[in-house]
Amino acid sequence: EQPSDQTGKDYGKGMSEKSQPKGGTAITKEQLAQIKELRTKIGWTPEKVQEHSKTMFGTEKVEALNPTMATALIAYLQNQGNGKGVDY
Repeated sequence: EQPSDQTGKDYGKGMSEKSQPKGGTAITKEQLAQIKELRTKIGWTPEKVQEHSKTMFGTEKVEALNPTMATALIAYLQNQGNGKGVDY
């Protein structure tokens, strides 16, 4: 009998994405936007980002990453743009 355990899980599911707690488990809209912006800057296709996400994290679903993984992917993309003659 563990009702507290279940209510905790269900409570998390019921929360709208907008009110995700800071450091939640889902990538933020801001991070997704940043990945898209960086990818465009360095000329990557969405498929290339997905491929890289799979290499780094074992999933092609960028939207399934957590904020920590997203931060790592963003840092990687930023490094791809540095020193490659990309015009900012």
